[in-house]
Amino acid sequence: TVANVADPITRGELDALLRQCREITSRIEGNVAAIVRAQQAGSADDLATWLQLDRELDTAVAMFAHRLGVVQVERAYAVDGPVLVPHDSLHHVVSNLIDNSLRAMAAGGRLAIAAVTRPSHVAVQVIDTGGGVPAELQGRLFEPLLGARPGGAGLGLSTARRLARAWGGDVVFAPAPGGACFEVLIPTRPRSPAVAGGGA
Repeated sequence: TVANVADPITRGELDALLRQCREITSRIEGNVAAIVRAQQAGSADDLATWLQLDRELDTAVAMFAHRLGVVQVERAYAVDGPVLVPHDSLHHVVSNLIDNSLRAMAAGGRLAIAAVTRPSHVAVQVIDTGGGVPAELQGRLFEPLLGARPGGAGLGLSTARRLARAWGGDVVFAPAPGGACFEVLIPTRPRSPAVAGGGA
């Protein structure tokens, strides 16, 4: 155990690492439960919460750690402060996009997760090098049961867009070199003094 480590510096570093692992594990378990609830109900919570987006995106990626062996992950977050968005919906949408990207890169590739602040919204970008989407399907990606990529049920993108639009956002597609880019749009809202100290 950590308590049996003689060197106090090493013991302190191990304690900090264990605390971080417990926190990440707890967040992953909560997010898995949220996604299961959303899948079962066909919807997700509608109670918006102030969330630290970088932490939520890192947790979403960590949920797929067992599938990242042949995929290089890049992160680039440029967000000032928390965003107001339903937790379950956000994780359902982002996890669906990551899952689609990983399915498209079964033989390896690069997955980029970015967050960009724009005047009216924050855009979470999920970009992959999985070969892209055929041109004839790009205009119909969000139709139920289309199934643009192999291995999917055909409901993921349709459900993701519906959930995002329910909290005033959207999910949009853009071609990317050698792959695809999907953006989750989160409207920016000023924080009232009453909740200025909140956030997850």
